Amino acid sequence: MRRLNPRESRLVALGLLIAVVVGILGLVVQPLAEGFVARAEERADLEAEYARNARVLDGAAGWRAAAARQAETAPAFALAAEDASGATEALRSLLAEVFGQPGSQIRNVGEQAAPRPGWAGAGLEAEMAQPQLYEGLLRLARDNPAVVIDGLSIAVLRNDDVGAAPRLSVRMEVSAPVTLRPADGAPAPGN
Repeated sequence: MRRLNPRESRLVALGLLIAVVVGILGLVVQPLAEGFVARAEERADLEAEYARNARVLDGAAGWRAAAARQAETAPAFALAAEDASGATEALRSLLAEVFGQPGSQIRNVGEQAAPRPGWAGAGLEAEMAQPQLYEGLLRLARDNPAVVIDGLSIAVLRNDDVGAAPRLSVRMEVSAPVTLRPADGAPAPGN
């Protein structure tokens, strides 16, 4: 092998220097730069989340005011009774009144288990025409106390009269929130 002339040796040295610089850039500088970019993206995500959280916290005062208004009006949407059995009886009476229209036949208005604490439950089994069912459901939805229909089963009964409106067999389970009041009629504490 022959010896390199000075020009060739400078080119080899320059090539080796370039290789070392590229190696340093690839092994040291590039991971540092990628870390800076990743942290900048993470910082931008955190700033966006902070802005969202700040908007949520800014709305908390409005939510508290709405909750206070709801707490003030809640008794208007609940059954007022002295105890749980009185509330259940009031709900049963409401069902009998709403669906006991002329032409309907109530087979049973009974007690149902309350779906949650502070609520009363009742059930209805009746036969009626479709308009009577519609009017009764509309009245339950429109009037106070607020009544939740937990279950509704409707079956069309066989009707031998040609041209007569079909009769419906209705089975319904409802519940309503209860506001307990003392026996003397004074408002309950906290209401």
